[in-house]
Amino acid sequence: MDNKDFIIEADVLVEYTGTSSNVVVPNGIASIEYQAFFGNKNVQNIVLPNTLTCIELEAFKGCTGLESITIPDSVEIIEFAAFDGCINLKNVNIPEGIKNIEYAMFRDCKSLKNINIPSTVTNIDKHAFYGCENLETINISNNIASIGIHAFDKCKGLADQNGFIVVNDLLLGYVGNSKNLTVPNNVKTISGEVFKNFKELESVTIPNGVEVIENNAFENCENLKYVNLPNSIKHIGFHVFYGCKALADTEGHVIINNVLYDYISDDYNVIIPDNVTKISNDAFYGYGFIKNVILPKSVKAIGKYAFLGCAKLEKIFIPKSVSVIEDKAFDGCDNLTIYAPSESFAEQYAKENNIKFTVKEK
Repeated sequence: MDNKDFIIEADVLVEYTGTSSNVVVPNGIASIEYQAFFGNKNVQNIVLPNTLTCIELEAFKGCTGLESITIPDSVEIIEFAAFDGCINLKNVNIPEGIKNIEYAMFRDCKSLKNINIPSTVTNIDKHAFYGCENLETINISNNIASIGIHAFDKCKGLADQNGFIVVNDLLLGYVGNSKNLTVPNNVKTISGEVFKNFKELESVTIPNGVEVIENNAFENCENLKYVNLPNSIKHIGFHVFYGCKALADTEGHVIINNVLYDYISDDYNVIIPDNVTKISNDAFYGYGFIKNVILPKSVKAIGKYAFLGCAKLEKIFIPKSVSVIEDKAFDGCDNLTIYAPSESFAEQYAKENNIKFTVKEK
């Protein structure tokens, strides 16, 4: 191997053009540029210099022969998809000091078995380890603030005997095929999209202790007929039950524990059932066809973005019982008139948000 195999500009390695299986990147390099080794099928082992601080996006993407890479502690940033598709990568260290595991950084690294996430990492982005099917152990500190959707999806080696992929107290994936599921007792958060499009799913039992269900967790589980929401739940994200047709009543309302979560119907006149106490976040988000909505006297709250983008919505009847209307509940409803009793919370809300208002006492 010769330095002529490297295209270098200042202290940036722009491209590696050699064919060696063992590569030692020259000292003095501070950054490895975008796609510098992209698609190189010859390189198997790489040693990076202590002068390196940044590995740019897709730098080693598609290096299907790469088995081992030594990353020095001087590296502060590894950008997204840096090792995406390195299917034979077995040994890699993430330096202390890295703060983010970026999008698809190790996606489809099918030969990875063990990974240690340093305590400096606070965020693991979506698809970071997606498809690392032989990953068996991963060490993660409690400093992690967020883990993106599908970060560990298809990581079969991390699954328990029932197919659940749980890291710390986060349910991050499911690789089984059971129609009737009981979420493990050690789970506190059900990650976003974790069961999305699982069309065979019929029932889910969620144990007391689960506190958060993130966005789109059960989206398009069209045969889901039963799910319980325990009292421990503190937050439910957006479109959690979107497209769950079997959960809907005969009028298309998806109601769980007296909360309306979705509406699955093409009827533009919507009458909410009497038992509903809250319209959930984004329950009608983007439903551009609805024109008229009547809320019963049982409703007390309307969640964030509940009717966002309902461009054809002309009338909504809001009872005096409603005392909470959250942020942007009617944004994008430019043709809307709110009908509600005089001196109600809805009247105050309409005035504060420049929405047309008409008094309707009953």
